Amino acid sequence: MGTEAMRSKKPEAFDLEKDVTTTPLEMLSPADFRPKTLDRKDVRVDKVEIPTPTLNHYFFVNVGRLWKWYSRLSWTLSDWRACLPEHLFYPKFSA
Repeated sequence: MGTEAMRSKKPEAFDLEKDVTTTPLEMLSPADFRPKTLDRKDVRVDKVEIPTPTLNHYFFVNVGRLWKWYSRLSWTLSDWRACLPEHLFYPKFSA
């Protein structure tokens, strides 16, 4: 499916009556990580050094739309922040 076709496709309304299968992904050891190389020159992947609640929410909504992710659509930015490790945020300043 071309980029234009993907942009113009409107997601269907959420059908909450469907059965859902949840498959958790878990990596128990760093030794289990097997990185892959990307041989495409038109794609760039960057690591987000400091995750933010806003970015997490953006990806959940926009990536999850076509996959019908709905479990966290009602989350506030405070909810998203609560699930991130505190040490990853900018240092707190004191007066």
